[in-house]
Amino acid sequence: MAIGRRDALGQLLLLPMGLFLLRCSNDDNGGGTPAPVASPGQPGAPTRSGSATVYTSSVTQEHTHTATIEDDSYSTPPAGGLSSTTSVNQGHDHPLFVSAEDLLRVNIGETISIVTGVSTGHTHTFTLLKIS
Repeated sequence: MAIGRRDALGQLLLLPMGLFLLRCSNDDNGGGTPAPVASPGQPGAPTRSGSATVYTSSVTQEHTHTATIEDDSYSTPPAGGLSSTTSVNQGHDHPLFVSAEDLLRVNIGETISIVTGVSTGHTHTFTLLKIS
């Protein structure tokens, strides 16, 4: 069986400017084209804002959203998980839910992907990782 270009790249790509996590999919679930998650300081990377991390979603229908998660949500997640909404862009936002288990996974250094709820017929994907 021949290995496709996406399969050959796998999940990680190392470039001189940093390590990027790439998520490729052949599924067309409306989640958009995930943007690479860059090392801190690179375009598209999560940023710090006080005691929180601000994440940028995948690009879907030519736009993104942001979501902010407070540090204590990772270290002491709410028992029922975290329910929030994304920023408003193109006149809409998206519901966002992160389970308590996923918050704990990020807290111990794992990287996870969360898909938003549907709004105006589409979703976005956020890649969550812990940054300092």
